[in-house]
Amino acid sequence: MKKMLVALVLAMTILVTPAFAFADVDNTKYEEAVELLTKLDIVNGYEDGTFRPEGTVTRAEMAQMIVGSLGLKDAAAALKGNTIFADTEAHWANGVVNVAVAEGIISGYPDGTFKPDQEVNYAEAITMIVKALGYEEAGVWPNNYVVRGTLLDVLENVEVKDVYAFANRGNVATLIWNMLNTELYEENKTMLEERL
Repeated sequence: MKKMLVALVLAMTILVTPAFAFADVDNTKYEEAVELLTKLDIVNGYEDGTFRPEGTVTRAEMAQMIVGSLGLKDAAAALKGNTIFADTEAHWANGVVNVAVAEGIISGYPDGTFKPDQEVNYAEAITMIVKALGYEEAGVWPNNYVVRGTLLDVLENVEVKDVYAFANRGNVATLIWNMLNTELYEENKTMLEERL
């Protein structure tokens, strides 16, 4: 019954939200994830009407998508202007970075920087997603988080040949969509159910 209610709320959200198609994801394996995440205001495209699914994702963008998925955009807005890292003070993502760090999803570097514009590899993206779901894995990184992500089906429909390769926007959208449909640690509901 609960899953039917979530499906109904999601369907209503999609129906009342105007279509927002990106020509460069039409008829691709990314289409469904990108369309639904756009309608949920978790991902967005570019001013030229493209999504650029083969483009890479930065640490700041990854933090923004996860904070949006968790429904913490208001918290990020409240923390905008504050900073805990030397290199995010004037950065557009300082609020979402602070929330993601406070939630234990991502961390900075020993030199006091965050490197918000550094590209994220698949190992880092999967780690952040698994942590957002409430899991903290012991063992050797990144194998511990990649294995947990695989067991949780977070990597479903995502082909990762090298976990150290930079993550592309299309695959990250699929990872985020899978995350939303995965049950949270020790809870009997998905992140999407929690959000809705």
